[in-house]
Amino acid sequence: MGAEALDIGWGCGVPIARRLAPRYRVTGMEISDVQIERACALVPSAPFIHVDMAMVAFAENMFGAVVALYSMIHRPRAKQRPLFERIYSWLMPGGLFLATLGAEAHAGIEEGWLGSEATMYGSHADAGMYRQRPGGLGFEPIEQAFVPEGDGGQTRVLVPKPR
Repeated sequence: MGAEALDIGWGCGVPIARRLAPRYRVTGMEISDVQIERACALVPSAPFIHVDMAMVAFAENMFGAVVALYSMIHRPRAKQRPLFERIYSWLMPGGLFLATLGAEAHAGIEEGWLGSEATMYGSHADAGMYRQRPGGLGFEPIEQAFVPEGDGGQTRVLVPKPR
């Protein structure tokens, strides 16, 4: 079994946690009870934590990888920097951070998200600002790509923590 990996806001655990679980000691964290219930059924070999990403704490240098796809963009922009700092501290030197971040600046609320009764909050900076934020911590993206979504999209980054 490989290094520890953390999937932040893993939803139902598919596809990321499911793909990582056979090779890594993956831990998922999610705030939704419904998604945790689904994840237990879909990825029974991986433990999960029911917690808000803003409240969790881990030991320094604990994870070889941290994945945050479509989760950090739902934190208010002002609260994202402290989360980046914590993720940076959780990563081992040489560890990887894979995230979906904003492509264009946005802050808003979407009522009836995906046809449900849920309200979804979105808040993110533009891609240029995200290049500065992780870079200010010592992160330098080795891969960055635009991910189309509807009329806009997100920016996917792969960033190693320096050795």
